[in-house]
Amino acid sequence: MTRIRRDEFLSEMSTRALSVADARRVSRTLVAADEDGDGTIRGPSEWFAAFTALDGLERDRTRPTSLDLGTATAPTAAGRALASVRRRATTVEPSLFADIALSRAFPTGLSAPRPRPRGAPLVAVQWALSRLGDLASRVDGKSGPQTETAIRAFRARSGLPDGSDIDQPLLLALDAALTAAAAAPPVADPLAALSDFTGLTPIAMPDPTRGRIDWNHPEVQAAYQRFVGEYWPRMRDHRVECDCKTVGLFIMTQFRAYFDAETHHALAMPSSPDGRRAIHEGRWTVVTRDTPRGFFERTDRIEGSTRFNYAMIPGVEALDPSASMIFGTDLRYEGVYADGVYRVAHIVDTGSDNGGDLAEPEIDIGALQVGDMIFMNHNERPAGVTRPDTRVDHAMTVVGLARDDAGRVRTLVLAIGSFDDVTDTDSTTPPSGPSEINMYCEELTITFDDTGRVAGSETTWTSEPRGLVNPRYGPGNTIMEKHEGGSIFVGRWGSGSRR
Repeated sequence: MTRIRRDEFLSEMSTRALSVADARRVSRTLVAADEDGDGTIRGPSEWFAAFTALDGLERDRTRPTSLDLGTATAPTAAGRALASVRRRATTVEPSLFADIALSRAFPTGLSAPRPRPRGAPLVAVQWALSRLGDLASRVDGKSGPQTETAIRAFRARSGLPDGSDIDQPLLLALDAALTAAAAAPPVADPLAALSDFTGLTPIAMPDPTRGRIDWNHPEVQAAYQRFVGEYWPRMRDHRVECDCKTVGLFIMTQFRAYFDAETHHALAMPSSPDGRRAIHEGRWTVVTRDTPRGFFERTDRIEGSTRFNYAMIPGVEALDPSASMIFGTDLRYEGVYADGVYRVAHIVDTGSDNGGDLAEPEIDIGALQVGDMIFMNHNERPAGVTRPDTRVDHAMTVVGLARDDAGRVRTLVLAIGSFDDVTDTDSTTPPSGPSEINMYCEELTITFDDTGRVAGSETTWTSEPRGLVNPRYGPGNTIMEKHEGGSIFVGRWGSGSRR
């Protein structure tokens, strides 16, 4: 069986054109790829639409970014159609830009600089700068100081003359940088790549005289803390996206695999202090833009999507039919919820009430360890409910701590996974499935003063380009619970025993 990836197809067709008349002879579904109605399919945007039409000929559409061509003697319908396209397509001058958004916004390039463009052309430039990491503000099609600063920074990095104008050299440099960034082929097996522990600090077999070798053993705890600090950057490199409890779950299961490989000792799953509850052995579902498995990809596929904070996305999607909200490796662990993790964790801090003082943490920052999980019920308690033990619905993981010479925590780094229901913001109308859930991860760094009060915070990493969605987290919804009747706890993995 032979497959062709979408990027390979687009590269091959970059200097080809197909008349609508010939497209109709191949398959009527190809005709719609002539988006501008000029009678010819050409350019990255229209060839992208043609690839999508060819994908529609396949029975198995679980891999929409590649086509199954079959074999030379037994080609698939898509394989036969592609062979016909190749025979009928003619050679033309290549499109000016390989990037679809730039090609659509500037179909003939720029003959003169534009000092302050607006609308779709600026959206295309902002989207390019956002993907390249130069722009942290909104992709909104409006000129502003942050966009101008990003353009100047990219110009300097690319050896172009200083300035904030948009001109042909800038567009060509952006296109080349985007092409280079996309040159690396997709990771064939993201989970295997994330399970390559090369370069991490080796783990020695814990001393059995210091206690049973389980999660309560001090050397296991120390090894886990070190592992978390070293492994979280690898998750960032893979742009891992997941819900809240999955950050801690994934790090924990990966540590168990590494511990087993290093010591040849199988570390049991963590269990509650009384030993009655434990995290069950499960399977990971791995999703990428190449294998979306029905997970959320685009807002224009959600009828009536009204999610606030997503206002920038439709403008990008209108320019770029290849845009996907799956930016890296999405992970899902079936059958475990935040409340279930909380009930297994060993709780070491039950929180306090800061009386509304948003600089005062409601947990003991000084007692935190790397690998600890902060749990909270951040929904207001329903009227008439008085029980103190409400369901925990959010969790985050401590992945970094820095202390001063006096031992006071000065910097706290949290890894926060979460998801948005992209249909609305009403928590009483749950999404119908993964296709309506956008998962993401953020890294929040919080600094503290001499007295342990919050001095500042910054979102130091996010799995999503900053220009599309604003960061969601700060001290007010991570180290304190602002809703009346809410609750906050700190827990860590441990092993229990039945009495």
